[in-house]
Amino acid sequence: MSGTSMACPHVAGVAALWWEERRQAGVAPDVKNVAAELLSSTRRRVFDETTIEIDIGQGLVTAPQ
Repeated sequence: MSGTSMACPHVAGVAALWWEERRQAGVAPDVKNVAAELLSSTRRRVFDETTIEIDIGQGLVTAPQ
């Protein structure tokens, strides 16, 4: 499996980790701040330079430490 079939559950799991991280930090989590965390923590330069953006979307989502 590849593509969105695997990306969706992966991103959903990372979003849940960000939601919990925000809650433990004392910040009331909501969709907007978790989405902002997902986008701001995305790593874009992990793919081959020949890969075009349409193939990778926003990059590789990263979970909180």
